[in-house]
Amino acid sequence: RIPQHLPPFDEVGAQIRERLVQERAKTNARASADTLHATLKDQQAAGVRFEEAVLLTGVTPMSVAFTRTGPIGPIGRTPEVNTAAFNIPLGTLTAVMEVTRGFVIVRPEERIPADEAALAQSNNAIREETLKARSAARVQEWLTAVRTRAKLQRVDEAKGN
Repeated sequence: RIPQHLPPFDEVGAQIRERLVQERAKTNARASADTLHATLKDQQAAGVRFEEAVLLTGVTPMSVAFTRTGPIGPIGRTPEVNTAAFNIPLGTLTAVMEVTRGFVIVRPEERIPADEAALAQSNNAIREETLKARSAARVQEWLTAVRTRAKLQRVDEAKGN
């Protein structure tokens, strides 16, 4: 959509400048993240341990435990990062991914299997909840069907008022 008139630069100059600064900062951050990713991959390919390679770059890695679908500590809920982290082999770097507050590279170190005992305990509760919800839905469907077939009259209509 094209505006009817272009506002004077004095009115929008600050907004344009701010947007340009943000775009350039994002571009620079992406370039830095890509460079870091390439450096880490090269170092690992050369046989340098990940911890040593990170020390050489001057970046401080952050260790965060998270689940397949839950939020990830400082970056919050980012399904793309969760999926990428669980779909690559342990010790492998993901590609650079954009998140709300910048860019991340994930290197999964451990996968803890699901707690089967806790799942078995909650299974009965989940089954009961599901059955209650289904039966409530069927009762509602039945009531709706009965109401549509019934020939209901209001009391005041039947008396002729």
